[in-house]
Amino acid sequence: MNNEILTLTLNEFDAEGILVDTVSMDISATQASDIIDHAAQLLIIATSLNKGESSIVDFNNVLAKLHESLSVADVIAEGIIPAFSIDPE
Repeated sequence: MNNEILTLTLNEFDAEGILVDTVSMDISATQASDIIDHAAQLLIIATSLNKGESSIVDFNNVLAKLHESLSVADVIAEGIIPAFSIDPE
């Protein structure tokens, strides 16, 4: 993939789901591809988890990869912990 830069527009919402801010940022096409890849994996794993075909550990592993790709691209601040993960019983 080339070094093309993409401009993203992100919305920030408060705890009640009300839009409080809109921010634009530039990321590379490679970073965008990585984020989309992990987001798609997370949806697939969530569906498989719901069907009993994947484990909670699988879900948390993919969530961690998505979190890392967002952090590396500076979409979220370093040190931000995902708002949720599923604890294995």
